[in-house]
Amino acid sequence: MRTLDFHRADIERIVLVTEPTDLRNDNIDVWVHLKDGRTFSFTVLTVENLRSFVSAEGTFATPGMLVVTELSDKLIIDAILEAWQGGIQNFGVLQTGESTS
Repeated sequence: MRTLDFHRADIERIVLVTEPTDLRNDNIDVWVHLKDGRTFSFTVLTVENLRSFVSAEGTFATPGMLVVTELSDKLIIDAILEAWQGGIQNFGVLQTGESTS
């Protein structure tokens, strides 16, 4: 787990639950901890990773999906901010319990 260096008044922290092995063809799980105590989870996938899933299975669905061209810290933060602007509760999966500490 790694916390991204990110400062915003309404977001407490962004945690990468896993690290990518390939910045252009992989996916990772991310927790976004808000200052109001809620935590939302996301799966961040690269375009190539999504293409691989769809090619292998024919379809793909996952809640809380964010798609980026590369799993860089900057693009992950940009995607989270885009979800925030659209209403993070509409994009992320609200977490309950202690698994997101």
